[in-house]
Parts: sequence; C-alpha cells; structure tokens
Amino acid sequence: KGADAIDDGQIFIYRIQGTSEKTQHIDITVSVNGNSSITVVNLDIGEYTVTELSDWSYRYKPDSVSKTITLHIDKTKNTVEFVHARIAEKWLDANDDIINNFN
Repeated sequence: KGADAIDDGQIFIYRIQGTSEKTQHIDITVSVNGNSSITVVNLDIGEYTVTELSDWSYRYKPDSVSKTITLHIDKTKNTVEFVHARIAEKWLDANDDIINNFN
C-alpha cells in the first residue's frame, strides 16, 4: 500500500524466508506491482520473515524493512502488509543531465 496511482507500474520485491514444520528452510522471492497484492500458497505452518528488497528503489520507503509472521491454520490471520511513503517526488534528479556535443 501507499504507491501513488501514477506509479501503478512500480515494482516492490520481497524475500520470504523461514523454517516450516515439514521442511527445513524456505527462501523465495516475489514481486508486487503498485498497490496490488499477492497470495503465496502452499507454505507450511511455521515462522517466516518477509523482507522488502528496497535498496534499489529511491521513490518509496516501506514502513518496515522486514516483518515476521507465524502462519496459522486460520488463514485469515496469515497476512503481512507493507505501507510505503513516497520520498522522492520526481522520477529523475539533476543526475540525469547530459551535454550533447555535435561536430
């Protein structure tokens, strides 16, 4: 949540890591476009850390870099939400200048 409508194509990337009751280690990466959401299925009950890989994004800052969740049998409790604040108004900054010299 938090992406402006003009940034509907903004990609947010998340890494899900944890240990479930049935497997030793889970490590997957998912992406979300704009304000949409995704559902990750077939994760076993266990504790997981969801980390936003935001070191490449300069326009938005998440409310938290990572969040921990323990999955329950009651699927309504299995939700992680990241809220973003736009920290850069412009798409480009002064570093986008170039001087063209034509001979």
